[in-house]
Amino acid sequence: MSSVGWMLGLATAALACRGSRTLPGYPQAVAGDSERGRSLIAARHCGACHTIPRVTDATGVVGPRLAGIARRTFIGGSAPNTPQNLARWVRNPHNIDPTTAMPAVGLDETQAVDVAAFLYTLDEDGQ
Repeated sequence: MSSVGWMLGLATAALACRGSRTLPGYPQAVAGDSERGRSLIAARHCGACHTIPRVTDATGVVGPRLAGIARRTFIGGSAPNTPQNLARWVRNPHNIDPTTAMPAVGLDETQAVDVAAFLYTLDEDGQ
């Protein structure tokens, strides 16, 4: 492939990864109890790997910072970002990506929905 063709392919891929030029809005309502989700995140020590605003001592750098997660296109690099997929991911990430380093932390379905509800409240500024 010529260098021009390679660069065109790279530019196309970059645009595809970004999706539309307009960022999606935050969802207005997500099922689950976001405050219970915040408590579960703290109790399961998710902050050992992630920086999570509004969770005490959640300053990890192993996984991604979770502020603004509701506006990301994908969860775990492959699943479309929906509240249902985020709940699936936090419950058992290996069902979405068998090679992920993220462990299953023992959440039941209701707890996973609560965690997703909390994460969807975080904007990019961590508010």
